Amino acid sequence: MDLLQKTVLVAEDSKRQRMARVQLLETNGYGVHQASDGAEALRIFISTNIHRAVDEIKARVDVVVTDFKMPNMNGLTLAKEIQKLDQTIPVIVLSHEELEKLQRMAENMKFDPLPQILSKGEDKEALLAMVRKSLV
Repeated sequence: MDLLQKTVLVAEDSKRQRMARVQLLETNGYGVHQASDGAEALRIFISTNIHRAVDEIKARVDVVVTDFKMPNMNGLTLAKEIQKLDQTIPVIVLSHEELEKLQRMAENMKFDPLPQILSKGEDKEALLAMVRKSLV
């Protein structure tokens, strides 16, 4: 594995959408961990970034791309839990919801910094650009 490769944690309950994002990111040179809901994503994040064993094979998560509506834990709650553990990890929340509504919800949750929010209707290049920008 390239030591400079960045790793994205993708959390999405729709297997089809999750696999499409995984393929997009891997094709563009990113390592990917994947989760089918927010609780699983948080467990992966904790195991790779917080309670990491010295000989752990899984790469650390550098950025999180998460769906908003998921079972067990929604994307904003996941983002807040990750931020409590490590404020340096960027989180991108994808949603079909009205983006202004989601932005207000995030502001009410008192994020610092606010997660990035992107419409699921945006094209693949918009997601890739947001991931690249978040890693700078």
